[in-house]
Parts: sequence; structure tokens; C-alpha cells
Amino acid sequence: MTVPRSQGELSPAPYVIAYRRPRVPMSRRGSTIARAMGIRPPSLRARRATRGNTPEATTSARMKAVRQSGTAPELRVRRLLTNAGLRYRICPDDLPGRPDLANKSRHWALFVHGCFWHAHPNCRLATVPKTNRAFWIEKLTANRARDATKARALRKLGYKVVTVWQCELDDPKLPQTLPRRLTSSSTRRRS
Repeated sequence: MTVPRSQGELSPAPYVIAYRRPRVPMSRRGSTIARAMGIRPPSLRARRATRGNTPEATTSARMKAVRQSGTAPELRVRRLLTNAGLRYRICPDDLPGRPDLANKSRHWALFVHGCFWHAHPNCRLATVPKTNRAFWIEKLTANRARDATKARALRKLGYKVVTVWQCELDDPKLPQTLPRRLTSSSTRRRS
């Protein structure tokens, strides 16, 4: 394409329209290249089998990046409680199970559970990974048993234990219901 100049001459356009190749899906790129080189591409089953096998260092680094405290759901719950005027301590060391939030004078403890990590029953976010299923089922079952043990120990001390699940944070009524759940009918044990 040309653009006319002021003296009647034609000059090349300041822009060039390049030809774009059609996009090839990521799953087919490797096989297309392999076929062009005369190599038989790996079967779909072989590709799926190697997908979950990552080096231990990579897996370890990824798992270390998962936070235990200060997660996004926990920060949202903290903001809700602070706006409601409730005071709390974060992960107090002197309470069994180190609840995420606790108020010792009012005798309540709150756990903020991620639906995946704590295997929330009947929740769309609580899925079991397809690779290494036996490991994950054992791990998630152990997490649930540990959660029950922590709650039982706190109840023995006279604390009201409340669990907030990650999926509950989408409920628009949570800012009104959560403070009520913590302050109503506290199970204090008199000494």
C-alpha cells in the first residue's frame, strides 16, 4: 500500500500489515514439530503420565510457598472482625492448636480453613487431585483429624470454637453473622 506525497510521488506506507499464522493449540505444537522432523510424537497416555512428575526440588519450593498464616481468606476475616469492633490475637502460642484468631478474655477461637486443604465436605473447592490420589486422600484425612483434635482441646479449656470456610467468604451476610456467631452463647468455664 502506498501513500501519496504532496508532490504527487508515491512512498511506502509507514505501517506494514504482517501475515499472522493461525494459532496451533499448545497440545498439538510438539506433535507438529516432531512429525516435521520425522519423529513419532509421544502418545497422549505417555504425555499425561509425565505431566505430574516434577522434580522434588520444584515440588518442594511450590509447597513452601503455600502460606500458613496471612492468607487472603484470613485477611478478609480479620478485616470483618476489626470492622465489627471485635479484638483478637493472631495465632497465640499459648493456646492448643494455635487458632488463626483468638480472644482469650471472651473465650473464643476462630479457624479460617481453606476448602481444599481442610477437605470441606460437599464443597466445589474441595477436590482431590487426580495425580497421586492415595497420598492426597491420606493427607487431607489427616488434616481433618488434626483439625478435630485442635477444636476438642480448645473446647476442653472452655473456648467457643468457630470455623470459617473459604467458600463462606462469598456470603454477603457474613459481616453480620460472624460477629454474632463469636459473641453469642459463649461456652465459658468458670474457675
